[in-house]
Order: sequence, then structure tokens, then C-alpha cells
Amino acid sequence: KVRNSFLYSGFNKQKILNALLNLSSIVDYISILTSNLSKAEISLPQDYITYDLIAGIGALSTLKSNENSFNKLNDFQTKHSDWLFGYLSYDVKNEVEALESNNSNNFPADNMLFFIPEYVLMLKDGALEIQTFNHKKVCDDFIFGFNFEKLKTKDFDCKIKSRDTKESYLEKIKKIKHHIQLG
Repeated sequence: KVRNSFLYSGFNKQKILNALLNLSSIVDYISILTSNLSKAEISLPQDYITYDLIAGIGALSTLKSNENSFNKLNDFQTKHSDWLFGYLSYDVKNEVEALESNNSNNFPADNMLFFIPEYVLMLKDGALEIQTFNHKKVCDDFIFGFNFEKLKTKDFDCKIKSRDTKESYLEKIKKIKHHIQLG
């Protein structure tokens, strides 16, 4: 199955970013890849900087894995042959190497998560290309339903608490320095 491609004009990067950030509060899967470079700053070949922004929105299919992840990813890509957005967590290294860590995991995440997006947005010089399996009317409704207002931020109370006492921390640093000096 081949994605439909629809072109829209008159979009700028900041407005699309605003719309995508607003959308992120109501969709489960979204990935936004943005170029922070202006044309004047680019020292890379133009082939490497093709779009101002690429985003994947919604999930037609997902892959979450905590073991044998790379084989599963290969099978998933082979089966679907489509766009994939997602991440590899730091802990995926433990599947490749026999490594162990006793560090606390305050942000548990799957070793790998990838999704095939319902919509792929690609912005370049004000032209927005949408790739989707949906029909034009559905895509038009999706785009024209965007909220371009700046995302409203919420105040929240964040209290940072240390895991170690100052003395314990300094003792760890002392041990690290000693280890480095030993070579």
C-alpha cells in the first residue's frame, strides 16, 4: 500500500511547531524532528538538510521491545516497509553487551519503541507535504483543524531532592579520583 501525498502552502515553521505541540497533548504518538539551522549557518552539504521539520503523528502500528529488540525492529521494518519514528533507550546497550548497572532507574522506558505514523508532515520553505493513507478530505480536515496558538504553559511545583548527602557525594568523588590516579 502506498501513501497519498498532499501539498499545502503558506506554512511557517513556528506555526507548525505550535500546532504540533498543541496536538501532542491529545495524541498518544507524535515525534517532531526539527532543523535548528538557518540556510546562512549551514556548512553541511545541502543533501543533509532537506527539510525544516519532519513529524510523525498517530500510530498505525507500534513496536515496543525489551529483549531481542534489534531483530524485532528488523522484522517490523521488513513487514511494514514504511516510515518509522521512535527511540532507542540507553538500556538497549544491555541487549548488545553483557553490562550491568545498579543505578536507580527513575525514568523507566522500554528499550525500544517505534511507531508507523498515520500522518508524516514534511515542511520545507513554507510548503507542507503530508503523507498519509487517508483521503484528501480527511487530510484537509486534519490540517485545517490545527490550533496555531502558542502552547499555553502550566506552572508546576517541582521539588528536587538529593539522593546523597554532601559527605557521601564527596566520598564518591574521592574514590573516582583515586581510581583515575591508579589508571
